[in-house]
Amino acid sequence: MKTLHIVAVLVIIALVASIVYFYFENIAWNTGEVEVLGKEAYISCGDLYIKTVFRSRSGIPISIEEVVIGGTIITVNSGVGFNGTTYVRIERENSVTGEEVVMNAIVYDASFKQGESVPVQIKVGNTLQYQVSLAITRAFCYENVDIEVREVYYTGVFNIVLRIRNIGGNPTTLDQVFINGKTLTKAGANSNLPFPLTLGPGEEKIVIIWLTTGYMHGQVIELRLHTMGGNEYSKLITLP
Repeated sequence: MKTLHIVAVLVIIALVASIVYFYFENIAWNTGEVEVLGKEAYISCGDLYIKTVFRSRSGIPISIEEVVIGGTIITVNSGVGFNGTTYVRIERENSVTGEEVVMNAIVYDASFKQGESVPVQIKVGNTLQYQVSLAITRAFCYENVDIEVREVYYTGVFNIVLRIRNIGGNPTTLDQVFINGKTLTKAGANSNLPFPLTLGPGEEKIVIIWLTTGYMHGQVIELRLHTMGGNEYSKLITLP
């Protein structure tokens, strides 16, 4: 009989612990005006990529002013923040009502590893709106591509000259180029070479990206190349 009492007590403790855990997890996920709809964190070729989708509880557009990733503070102005090692871009998923917001972040040469958790906090002013630890679910680098920004200049449009070299032992195909998370067409950009672009081992190409409309002098943009193997290579570029 004593053994049954002990078992019953342990079951009750386990149930209470589960309730408390899920309660506090829910609080951590949905703090203040922010409700989280989706999240992911992964490492591609040494860089940590984070994406989180938020929704405003009240329907009022969310204005994120500060993001803290792994203890590193990034101040966000006009939807963009960069502190030298971490880049943050805030996008509105629903341009009509402004209810949903997408936060993309890149930690360059990250020290985090697959299986570890990354603490993330979102602040509006001095108010903490959201905090959570994101698990890094995967880490990969199937190809080895070296990307160098050779030159950036202005001739009525902004010209970005890239030298792309396959330094791996297998052919590599670059299938997409993104500017601030948008394809070239949607970003108002074009290139001198068509994509997909395949490079054999040791082969290199000079790619020129033209930014035609919607860009300003001094603006920082994120240029990201995606391979058919799933790798991503990101560069931050300041327009002259």
